[in-house]
Amino acid sequence: MRIKLVFLFLISCSFGVLKSQTILNYFNAQVLNGQVILNWEIQTGNTCDGIEIQHSTDSNSYYKIGEIKGVCGSKTENIAYEFKHLFPQKNRKNYYRLQLGGFAFSELETVEVLDFKNRYLLRPNPAQDKLQLKFDRDLGSFQIRIIDLQGHTVVNTQGMGSGIYLDASDWSPGVYVFMIQTEDIVPIKGRLIKL
Repeated sequence: MRIKLVFLFLISCSFGVLKSQTILNYFNAQVLNGQVILNWEIQTGNTCDGIEIQHSTDSNSYYKIGEIKGVCGSKTENIAYEFKHLFPQKNRKNYYRLQLGGFAFSELETVEVLDFKNRYLLRPNPAQDKLQLKFDRDLGSFQIRIIDLQGHTVVNTQGMGSGIYLDASDWSPGVYVFMIQTEDIVPIKGRLIKL
């Protein structure tokens, strides 16, 4: 009996995902001004009894963030929908899915909403081995210098673009100060912690 129930559960889960793929022409997510815009379209000839918009930050536990009540879709034309998530989680992945009529789920859409405080984003901070320093725009060519609190330079290198990856595996644990200089902008300064 237990094997039959598991088998039926797997069949129904597979059907739910396959069914949603045939109902939707597309489902996508994009970041605009710190918000996430979800767009999807239901194919002609398909309908469902409402749509629940769900959100997660771990891709396991989903929460309802919106819904479209009533019959969705149309027997005679493609129907497009849009939903704005006004307060997504910053600086981490946001996962979205649609529950179509209570029986099928869409595929997942994943976006990351970056919040550049002080014109940069440093992660992870504290760092153990590797870290990424990302800027709010393309800086072109830049110089990065990282010093410890005793004034010793541990990094002095050139970079290009909107970010740089650094290997901190041979740095001593402690607090470090970094400075980014370009020809065009005021220097970017910040602190990082090496564990």
